[in-house]
Amino acid sequence: MKKEGISAEQIVQNIKNKKLAPVYFLDGEEPYFIDLVMDSLEKDVLQEAEKSFNLIILYGKDVDVSTILNNARRFPMMAERQVVLVKEAQSVRDITNESGIQKLEGYLDNPVPSTVLAFGYKNKKIDKRTSLGKKLSSKSVYLTSAKLWENQVPAWINDYVAARGKRVSFKANTLLTEYIGNNLERMSNEINKMLLNIPENEVTIEDTHVEKYVGINKDYNIFELQDALLQRNLNKVYQILDYLIKNEKSNSPIMMIAVLYSFFTKLLTLAYATQTRNQAAISALGLRGPQASKFNEGIRFFTVERTRLCIHYLSEADARLKGIDSGSLKGGQILREFVYKILH
Repeated sequence: MKKEGISAEQIVQNIKNKKLAPVYFLDGEEPYFIDLVMDSLEKDVLQEAEKSFNLIILYGKDVDVSTILNNARRFPMMAERQVVLVKEAQSVRDITNESGIQKLEGYLDNPVPSTVLAFGYKNKKIDKRTSLGKKLSSKSVYLTSAKLWENQVPAWINDYVAARGKRVSFKANTLLTEYIGNNLERMSNEINKMLLNIPENEVTIEDTHVEKYVGINKDYNIFELQDALLQRNLNKVYQILDYLIKNEKSNSPIMMIAVLYSFFTKLLTLAYATQTRNQAAISALGLRGPQASKFNEGIRFFTVERTRLCIHYLSEADARLKGIDSGSLKGGQILREFVYKILH
């Protein structure tokens, strides 16, 4: 039953094709992929008429291992199989205790073939070096759901949209990546919202759709501010900054500082990598096309020393936004002061 290297999407495809395993164990720091598999097991294994008696959903904080296994050892009623889903399995009180581990290992050695038992073990990982970890690896479909690196997100967006019969433009992809980052649950929700609203005859998600349905102004947003900073276009910098400050409800200063921190960290990495001719580090940043050109132009002014100073100013601004040594300054004033410092 060992499934080394299998992806969440492959597991879901197998479930839909009725290639089912008796036990699934899904752990890791990215809840999106865990939910993807658990949702498929809930929706795609049983017919609707079978679910009343044969779909059992348990929550970790309410059960122990014995309760889970007692349910797993039941026989299905008027159906070929039953499904037992343990959500928030990391909260099962004895799942990492010796007695709980022994019971679970015993079930893995002799699972009930008419039961599909699945554990959604979020934000934690079972140590694969332990006896339980080794047994799960060999006797279940075992998925460790890892967070995507930021440079992996654009490709994930392309694949997600393509699987739904659409394309996404480079600028729309960049806006989504920069604005939402690697929060895949939120990303999928925002993309689904756009797909529901875009007419069927429009095959590409454009930046105008992102502006309309996600709420990112395509001309006046934190990412256009970054571009203006790279180009040192002072008029555009202050135009965008004025817009963002006037619309503070939609543009939280703390969120903008967080995005700018990511931006300047990339810039610093690129400046160091260029200085040392580290091509691997440059590639790892995932900068492509026009974005790469802008960053390469930007490091002519934002040298290693300047960019380190910018990050220092960002840390100061973040602390002040959180009430440390802020005096009477408000969020917009703190942002304006930060931008003035880095440009002058």
